[in-house]
Amino acid sequence: MTVKVTQTLLILLGTFCLLGSIGNQHGLLLVAGQEADCDISPNAMINAFGKDIPQTCVNVPHDFGIWSSKKTIKRCFYTYLPEKCNNATDAANDLPLVFDIHGIKSCPLYSALYTGWMEKAEEECFVVVWPIGNTDDNLLEKPCWNVPGYLKDNDYGAIEGTSGVVTTSPCCCFDETEEAVKNDDPLFLRIAIDAVIKSFDENDNSNVSIDRSRVYMAGHSNGCIASIAMAALHSDVVAAVCCHAGTVITPFPSDYSPVPIWMAFGMKDEDVPAEGSIYADLGLLGLYGLWSVHDTMNYIASRNNCEEELDETLNLGENVTSYKHTKCTNNADVEMVALLESAHFPYGPVPNSEFFNVSETTVDTTTLAWNFCSSYSNPRAQESIAASQDQVSIAEVDEEQDPESDKERVTDPSASSASRSRLMHESGSIQGTIAVGIGIGIVLTSSFV
Repeated sequence: MTVKVTQTLLILLGTFCLLGSIGNQHGLLLVAGQEADCDISPNAMINAFGKDIPQTCVNVPHDFGIWSSKKTIKRCFYTYLPEKCNNATDAANDLPLVFDIHGIKSCPLYSALYTGWMEKAEEECFVVVWPIGNTDDNLLEKPCWNVPGYLKDNDYGAIEGTSGVVTTSPCCCFDETEEAVKNDDPLFLRIAIDAVIKSFDENDNSNVSIDRSRVYMAGHSNGCIASIAMAALHSDVVAAVCCHAGTVITPFPSDYSPVPIWMAFGMKDEDVPAEGSIYADLGLLGLYGLWSVHDTMNYIASRNNCEEELDETLNLGENVTSYKHTKCTNNADVEMVALLESAHFPYGPVPNSEFFNVSETTVDTTTLAWNFCSSYSNPRAQESIAASQDQVSIAEVDEEQDPESDKERVTDPSASSASRSRLMHESGSIQGTIAVGIGIGIVLTSSFV
């Protein structure tokens, strides 16, 4: 009886928190006032930007249950090689690869409008990939990234005013049947890395290849959480992480090899609070929620065996502090750039800002991110990627348009843009979805008690 009552209370907690988060949402509106979908069709990026940004799909192993003969699920991503990089004739055509992973309730098209990674790729000559999160019809919040959680460490996760430490919850995909989705998103991202590298190796029409030792993970919010999880679970291929507004929720395994990790964080963030937060106090079962940003960085620094900690005020025209952990194994430094006046969008203005203004700072944090990531390489990745590359299974891209998206598109990015006040992204969604995750995760666990 106690277990049943606990289950019901947790589900109600998750539901009410989620309803609260939905109440804070604003549908993305076009400049003309018409509502816009987050287009993930095969030609979405080509139509929006007028650039060659094709979609590729891969088959990812998936557990559909014992009664299903289906063993894989199709997942897709967009790849962009700037034209000037493809036409280069010099010997430096072994290019870095950056994954820009969108946040919950966002998509590659939206990310490309405000993160600045497209512009940085054109400036520095690297390949950028925008993967698409889970889009199942029964998901509570979509698209989203399903990232393993239940990280608990007695040295981290304390929240002021409470006793005990917080255990992190999985994030951020849960469906209407109150079951956690089974999609292994770190596995999808790992397969996508292999697929991109293989496609460049096999393309006879391009003299560009991917530098296997320079695969970098970037992303925003849920995408940053996924990037940090990639470092934890696939440290054999990830050279560095440089992401925005995230937190650690995935335990770092015993075979983890230290990866350099950098994060920009707005200290006024209410979606991923800097001080951490508790979404459920389950008594003997413990506290569940998010760690503080400082505990996130300190935990990673401990796993990277860093010996020295430095605080530095950056002269960037506004109140910005860099917290660095150095003298680490593999030279895998850990750094957080804290923007004291920013919230959940610690990105500087990009060329599309006039249409899609979400910038909360004048600091070009994407350049800071690139400067950090680009200084690292992972020599271990050469062998790891070579061993797994031949196992990639490419899926057919569905050329049929979504009925709701079957409309004339234009190449002007403003046709998919809006002011910050009308951004359909993730304001409130991370906390609401994690609260659902806590309820669902503990319910599933308690079924075995």
